Amino acid sequence: MVDTDTKAPVDGHPVIAGCAGFDAALTPDGRHAFVTSSVLGEPGEVWVFDTAVRKARRVLMDEAA
Repeated sequence: MVDTDTKAPVDGHPVIAGCAGFDAALTPDGRHAFVTSSVLGEPGEVWVFDTAVRKARRVLMDEAA
């Protein structure tokens, strides 16, 4: 995930370009990111951002784990 203060990657995951302001990080496969953002939904919701199609979808917490 990303440090929300510095936007620096945490745990070695890179920040997605163009997602400034989101708490996002690429998953190890480099295709998806877990996103929590009040821009997309309620604060604390978990979304998956598909970098291949540049779209996000809400996921269940157990799916994101």
